[in-house]
Amino acid sequence: MLLNKRIKLITAQGANEPHDPRKGYDTTETETFKTVNVTSLSLDKAQRDYGVPNATMKNVRTLTPLGKFDFIEIDGVRYVEFARQEIGNINSLTVKELNT
Repeated sequence: MLLNKRIKLITAQGANEPHDPRKGYDTTETETFKTVNVTSLSLDKAQRDYGVPNATMKNVRTLTPLGKFDFIEIDGVRYVEFARQEIGNINSLTVKELNT
């Protein structure tokens, strides 16, 4: 099922910097909102295409690049990037639920 959804892109401050144990972790998060097409990835397709039996994966498609992020939040559930593909001006991103 293809749905237009408003998603939240979450980037943790300092995530791309090397960790310094003397400073600790910075837990500040920056949120950006975008409207994209979201579809659920079936268990059979996830197993066939990626070799991962995971029914909680989703495909996110957009005409503009999403850029770097740490998490995507869809309907209150956090997802992490699993695979990214850019063909022409269409950007397709496969995400999986965090901690699965």
